[in-house]
Amino acid sequence: MSEKITPKGMKTRLRIIDSSIKLIHEKGIENVTLSDICSASGIAQGTFYHHFKSMDGILLEIIRREGEEMTALMNSMEGTAPSVKLEKLLAALYHYYERKGKDIVSQIYRLELRPEGGPSIIEEYLPIRPLLNRIILEGQKTGDFSREEDSDFYCSLLTSQIIFQSFLWIRSSSDESFSSYARRGMSPLIKLLKP
Repeated sequence: MSEKITPKGMKTRLRIIDSSIKLIHEKGIENVTLSDICSASGIAQGTFYHHFKSMDGILLEIIRREGEEMTALMNSMEGTAPSVKLEKLLAALYHYYERKGKDIVSQIYRLELRPEGGPSIIEEYLPIRPLLNRIILEGQKTGDFSREEDSDFYCSLLTSQIIFQSFLWIRSSSDESFSSYARRGMSPLIKLLKP
């Protein structure tokens, strides 16, 4: 959507997104129809298409909003120790995975792995790499984090581990939280950051 969204339009968009997430959690993404979303949101199908081209648009909006929230979180932590910033940013990211649930996360990865290729959707909408890189660089300058490798190397390790842990979590039949999976895998890498 390139046009300016009115406050009423934003409320409608948020209602559509929230209804979609709830329905996906209840029924599974493959069982949610456009009619279900419209009914749960109290809108007509034309209203849905005014706000989103497809279900994929809802998924992109979910991660775009998370990206804005993570950026705001980072901006609110000025003056905070880099190690605390890293901990809080990762906790927020883990929370987003859990809030979305396995179905939505797997569909976002489906979008990312689309056959036609193109730029990374996740990197465009969810700026986790630049935010992590910013924290690591700051920590290297203050001496909180190791300078043995450059910040991009550490950032790549962390983001790769997050993705790997999310795949394990999605494939698991366990009810274990994403935070548990991620913390178990991230702990050794975070220790590598220590000087």
